[in-house]
Amino acid sequence: MGPEVRIVRNLFPNPRQKTPWTAEQARKKREQAEKFTREVLQDDARADEIAAMSPEEYAAGRGKQINPNLGGTVKRKVSTRENRGINPGVAAIQTANKVLDIHKEQQQRIRELEADLQDRDRMLDAIVDILEDEDPNYTDKARVSDIDAVFPEDEDEPGEE
Repeated sequence: MGPEVRIVRNLFPNPRQKTPWTAEQARKKREQAEKFTREVLQDDARADEIAAMSPEEYAAGRGKQINPNLGGTVKRKVSTRENRGINPGVAAIQTANKVLDIHKEQQQRIRELEADLQDRDRMLDAIVDILEDEDPNYTDKARVSDIDAVFPEDEDEPGEE
């Protein structure tokens, strides 16, 4: 075997350094992240966490620094009425209750959809029985009339308004 080769330092360092953000850039990026989390990801709890961060905290979380010489002013985190004095245990219980409520609503919707699916399966079975009837006296007009009778009266037909 050949000699062992060790690379002690990077021979080709990246000459481009990460550019720091201004305080205004950090604020705008934090607001964009909050908006994206709330509207696209639909995670209000995480969006509230992002909103509660100061621009400096958000930048640090993203691995960036804020250079105060680049413009803008650096603002301190100001506690709001909503996040002042909230017990973390109470907040966790409130979040858990919201999740349980959503879960209950989704379970109810699943039960409704399953019942609707069973109704439609019964209608399809009735239609198949009508179509498979081999009575020679059963006319096509009578079959269509019987198939039409399978559908409930209260549902609108497709295309009607």
